[in-house]
Amino acid sequence: MQSLLPQTRFGIVRWSGGAYSWKPELVPATEENKQAAIAHIQNDVDYKTAKPKRGDRGGTRHDLALAEAFSLKPETIYMLTDGNATESQPGGGLSPIPPEDIFKVAEAGQKTLPKRAKVHVIYYLNGKEKADERQMLKNLSARNSGQFRRVEANGRRQ
Repeated sequence: MQSLLPQTRFGIVRWSGGAYSWKPELVPATEENKQAAIAHIQNDVDYKTAKPKRGDRGGTRHDLALAEAFSLKPETIYMLTDGNATESQPGGGLSPIPPEDIFKVAEAGQKTLPKRAKVHVIYYLNGKEKADERQMLKNLSARNSGQFRRVEANGRRQ
């Protein structure tokens, strides 16, 4: 965040329970906006209390997060995720979101832009790595001219 130049426009979308934009549009990377964004991340983002938007099912909704990110009309998206793309089920529990559903959301978002956005994915491992999640995230970045990076959390449980 600190390395963003003032002419860079940025936004933040969190998705735990639902998908929410920090601001309704991209903002310039002024010192004031960068400090406000950092404060938002440190103080306002709490996955334990995150609730879905009205009418949406909760979970770790990569599909809703991508749709929200594309609504900001970005040139580049950096997606930081632990890989668990899930949707809450009416009777309780979570089910995985099929990769094709996530790819379709990204492709629909790309069609709303004047120029295709790059989607870079950072797979943040804080638990056991899952080959299917890793492959889905690699495919998402590759389909959207982005890069994939795997990062291990300090002291992650295996």
